[in-house]
Amino acid sequence: MKYILLLIFGMSFTNAYAQKTFSSSNRQAQKAYELANQNISYRFYDKAIENLSTAISLDQNFIAAYQQLGDVYRKTLDYSNAKLNYSRVITLDPEFLPLTYFGLGESELNTGDYTNALVHLNKYKSYSSVTEAGKKLTDKYIEDCKFSIVAIKNPVVFKPVNLGNSVNTADAEYLPVVTADEETLIFTRMRNRGEDFYLSVKTKGSWNPSEYLSKDINTDFYNEGAQCISPDGAYLFFTGCNRPDGLGRCDIYISKKEGKSWSKPFNIGAPVNTPGWESQPSLTADGRTLYFVSTRPGGLGGYDLWKSDLNSNGSWTIPVNLGPNINTAYDEQSPFIHPDNQTLYFSSTGWPGLGNKDLFVSRKVATSARDLFDWSTPENLGFPINTSGEESGLTLSSNGKTGFFASNQPNGFGNLDIYSFEVPEKLRPKLVTYVKGSVYD
Repeated sequence: MKYILLLIFGMSFTNAYAQKTFSSSNRQAQKAYELANQNISYRFYDKAIENLSTAISLDQNFIAAYQQLGDVYRKTLDYSNAKLNYSRVITLDPEFLPLTYFGLGESELNTGDYTNALVHLNKYKSYSSVTEAGKKLTDKYIEDCKFSIVAIKNPVVFKPVNLGNSVNTADAEYLPVVTADEETLIFTRMRNRGEDFYLSVKTKGSWNPSEYLSKDINTDFYNEGAQCISPDGAYLFFTGCNRPDGLGRCDIYISKKEGKSWSKPFNIGAPVNTPGWESQPSLTADGRTLYFVSTRPGGLGGYDLWKSDLNSNGSWTIPVNLGPNINTAYDEQSPFIHPDNQTLYFSSTGWPGLGNKDLFVSRKVATSARDLFDWSTPENLGFPINTSGEESGLTLSSNGKTGFFASNQPNGFGNLDIYSFEVPEKLRPKLVTYVKGSVYD
């Protein structure tokens, strides 16, 4: 939902230009600017950036070109360059366009410059022309800034350890899951051909070089990702997109481990899967409740968290939305229900955070009704676990002491990498244990 709103605001900028046009007296600069607008309409953003950079080089006071360049950088999530161009607009004309302050404030929020972001977002909100939708999103960003300023002053203990080049590469690795014994790691890797699963086994405390999981699960034509593995490592629930047997764009599938290989996956079907988008499954330790993400009707935002229970006949119940104690008008994703079946970790752009996606924890709390429970207000895992960048896909070991997550932190191997860290005591789930063995007939 956040990115949809960004595009809406981007269109608002374009409409504003029609009302307040500032052209350049330099014909070549003006021509480059107009060509950039054409490329933007076709979403050729790289070409538009080249055009606008040319326009500015020919006319260094071309304020509309700076504004448009800031917009394009913001649309492509290059917030650092967006800040530079929006700041130039304000230097040239502080009242050129009210939305400049929104673009600058959002860019500062997403680069960790919370104090300045707060100033510029409040400035934008002071204009009478701001729409109700604009006020709502601006208020949300202002709360993010206030939260972030306090969070940075009260950091949690956090020492992330990159899992190394046996797991991480120049490609993006994310959504790690581990078995109960912490000896098998399965994760998603994004390559040129799409998303696939990889596996790494721990030997004597070190992760072995990752291996392609299975040709029976991974495909050359479709995306596979966003998975969970049962605590015993026997069942893999995962997301498959655009498959011939799919009910929607992305569906949830299951595969069973058979010796050293995996069975052909099958679609778990309705009512979990719909013509919409279902993804990112997380299974409880008893295998009887499935948490997942969906865009189905009845949600509170773009992506919501839902759950479905397993019936005695092997079918799944009609999914239930986790409600407003978890879901917001924005996006909630990457659920992980700990084996204690009481503690839920997930990522969100809706609850107060440090920018982009933050990690949160919520716990089951008893209600006055018998055998019913609700979820506690989500707690942000704090700074520096969360940053102005993207943090998502958190899973924990069975004992709750070790967390695994993906992040684009500095000095990584490239893009998103997988890290482990010791979970602060107050953020841990209830203590559980497991028994490992073999049963023979």
